[in-house]
Amino acid sequence: MMFLSMASATLYGISGEIHQHFVPTRTADMWDVLADMLGSIFSVFIIHQVLSRRIQ
Repeated sequence: MMFLSMASATLYGISGEIHQHFVPTRTADMWDVLADMLGSIFSVFIIHQVLSRRIQ
C-alpha cells in the first residue's frame, strides 16, 4: 500500500510536468518530479511512523 501511494503521487507529478510542457508560459522540470517523489516518500514514512506508534 505504501508503494502504491508513492507511485501514484510520483505519476501525478509526472503528469503535471507533462501538462506544463504544453502551457506556453510554463516549463517542465525534472527537479519538480524529484521533489514530488521525495515528498511522497517522506510523507508515507511520517504517516507510517505516526500510525505505528498509535497502534502500540
